[in-house]
Amino acid sequence: MTRNLRPNLNRSDLSAGVLSGVLYVSAFPPFGFWIASLFFLVPVFARCRRHDNLRQSFWTGFFAGLVGWCGLIYWLCHATGAGVSLLVLVLALYWGVFFAIASRFRATPFRWIFLPLVWVIFEAVRSVGYLAFAWGLVGQALGSFSLLLNTTSVTGVLPLSALAILVNLGISEFLETAPAPLRKVFFLKSPASPPAHGSAICFLAILTLGFVTVCGLTLTFSPDDTRKGQPLRVAAIQGNYPLDEKLEEDIDATLDRYLELSRSAREEGAELAVWPESALTYPLRYWPGVVNRVQAFCDETGMDLLVGSVDGNQIDLGEGREHWTLYNSAFLFRPGAMKEADEYPCDLSPIQRYDKIRLVPWGEMVPLGKWWPFSLIESVIESAGGGIFEPGTEITIFEGPHGAKFGVSICFESTLSGLAHQQRELGADFLVNITNDAWFKRSTAPYQHLQQCVFRAVENRCWVVRAANTGFSAIIDPRGDIVACTDLFERGYALADIYPDSGRKPQ
Repeated sequence: MTRNLRPNLNRSDLSAGVLSGVLYVSAFPPFGFWIASLFFLVPVFARCRRHDNLRQSFWTGFFAGLVGWCGLIYWLCHATGAGVSLLVLVLALYWGVFFAIASRFRATPFRWIFLPLVWVIFEAVRSVGYLAFAWGLVGQALGSFSLLLNTTSVTGVLPLSALAILVNLGISEFLETAPAPLRKVFFLKSPASPPAHGSAICFLAILTLGFVTVCGLTLTFSPDDTRKGQPLRVAAIQGNYPLDEKLEEDIDATLDRYLELSRSAREEGAELAVWPESALTYPLRYWPGVVNRVQAFCDETGMDLLVGSVDGNQIDLGEGREHWTLYNSAFLFRPGAMKEADEYPCDLSPIQRYDKIRLVPWGEMVPLGKWWPFSLIESVIESAGGGIFEPGTEITIFEGPHGAKFGVSICFESTLSGLAHQQRELGADFLVNITNDAWFKRSTAPYQHLQQCVFRAVENRCWVVRAANTGFSAIIDPRGDIVACTDLFERGYALADIYPDSGRKPQ
């Protein structure tokens, strides 16, 4: 039984897996070779058609998934080596199971519907729930093409994934039924069982791609349509603290830097400044002096500040022991919102706050972390400088200058399209994402993370403001255009006028 489950890959299987994995990675930022997403599975499809058993197809797909996911999310090793290893194995399993199914049903007449549907179901499963990881969806790669990006305002990302898999299947089937000279160009031998109607499926796939592209063209609207109503000048502040410096610097020095950048933005007309996730790294209510300085700045300048901060409560367990209940939070300070804080801990109830609802598994929370041996993992995360947080319980819709309303996502929450949609349904005029990508250093992570906010802007036809500790901080219009952006690892801010009243979905 064990022998039947062992990998049985030959050199051609491994080569196909490497090629598919590399093409998958190249389709995403910072490379942005989105066309690769239309044929990245073709090498593995070709190998699976020549396999004698499902086991070989499974392991070929699994190996391709390993290569692809290692290349796409390698940067997670900066935060959790064990976590990324487990995650890559689980994500590669999806690929393995998909190709086992594809091999089993390769002669099914309606495989052109069935296989894209299976892929999308897998993406949907891993995008929802307690351990959701909505990263690397194939449809997100197609978002680099503006006409296809436009369609997400109606359909979301998953139908684009189905489209990409359909085109992959169509190209694969066309090559299998092509004349022998053309197959030789791609080093393809004649399959034992040529696919029926392969050319027809390819034609259908290309026709569908053209139709969706035309639909995207009809959903295009001009930049003027995104700039209606009263403008709101917003600054996304980028303090640029490398991780080691961020954890070691005195909180007053950190506050000086952010207030100085906010003051400079105010001198350029900013009415709202957005600070990144955990700009202040100690529970805010236990720093009344810091609270007073931030409130005094707002009172003096007439400016609103959205401050990313840790917050929580200290619980005395007796016998010299204490326990912290921590939240990853965002607070909106407004002129006149608070009187001078003279208590310890101080009362923050006069100001609006949002506590992060969807925590990062293995980074901010550990599933079953209250029980051994998972509690040991919590200890490792905390010793590495991370935090174990409690999840928030409700969405907050903040009210900023001129009565403009906005919802906030913190870090990883920007990948969750459902959260952004809920915020819009609850009345948010624009969206804000605050994050700290310093964990991932100079990697591909900041590029991919920024792209998530582009999708949230287009899907919801609204402006998105993104403040990141080390970059990229950006302001994105409802068309998905980045109108202001800082460089990576640059101290400064992205500043632009946004228009909360515009950017509604076309009727």
